[in-house]
Amino acid sequence: ARERNIKFNEEKLILKQRSISFYGHVITNQGVKPDPQKVKAIQAMEPPTDVTTMSLRARHSVFWKGMTARRH
Repeated sequence: ARERNIKFNEEKLILKQRSISFYGHVITNQGVKPDPQKVKAIQAMEPPTDVTTMSLRARHSVFWKGMTARRH
């Protein structure tokens, strides 16, 4: 960090974490996975009724197994 002149906020800094949540993902020593809380919230959403909403869901569909087969 010193080489790149990066400074950490000591009040927010937590060392030796086994996992962290970052922009809808959980990052662990085993890799990157979608955050289960975010997936649950998306699954609870109402079906899309306009193109904008459909575009948003299509972008995130990589994390949803069986998304197109799901019916409400």
